[in-house]
Amino acid sequence: MKIESIVSVEDRIIEAARKTFIEKGFAQTSMSDIAQAAGINRPTLHYYFRTKDIMFQAVYGGILKSILPKIQVVASTSGLTLEEGLSIIIDAYYDLFVENPSLPLFIMRELDRNADLMTSTLEKAGFMDVLWNLRDMIQEMIARGEIRQVPVRFLLFNFYGLLSVPFLSKNLSRKILEEDENSFRQMLSEWKPVIIRQILSYAGEPPKA
Repeated sequence: MKIESIVSVEDRIIEAARKTFIEKGFAQTSMSDIAQAAGINRPTLHYYFRTKDIMFQAVYGGILKSILPKIQVVASTSGLTLEEGLSIIIDAYYDLFVENPSLPLFIMRELDRNADLMTSTLEKAGFMDVLWNLRDMIQEMIARGEIRQVPVRFLLFNFYGLLSVPFLSKNLSRKILEEDENSFRQMLSEWKPVIIRQILSYAGEPPKA
């Protein structure tokens, strides 16, 4: 019974921290904000998480682990085409971002604020190994001539930029285009093949001069 109580309080803290971090940003969130959102006092909060950095790793690490299995499928399954792998990864991120629409902006802010904390969280969550595997797969495809000889970062910039821009610009597009949630989700389904086509444009023979 005591174990269940401890798990319940810790989970409540992590969920409160996740919502507060994403809504206000890490720097603007205080330990008191999180304690209030979790319905506990500061001493109880410090019992579970001594610092905000530790709490950040628990929150963001949990988010990463929620999509890790799907990304691992792409990184570890032989025989997948580039298009199939892209489709799986896009769906994983779409599910995550639809549930947490402010997450892409949060990620961008935290990468700018403290890249070391972000990368250490990626490593602890086991995400860096998967990213290295994906990088190696892309480099092997380039070596085999399946993808044009371009810096891997160009592929990543294109992919993540196209993936996250609908969420980063969601509030603006809603005002300009008068979108509701249904039309936004419809747009995402139509945007997915655009992302895939853009990345696949790197495949095959390079354009003639």
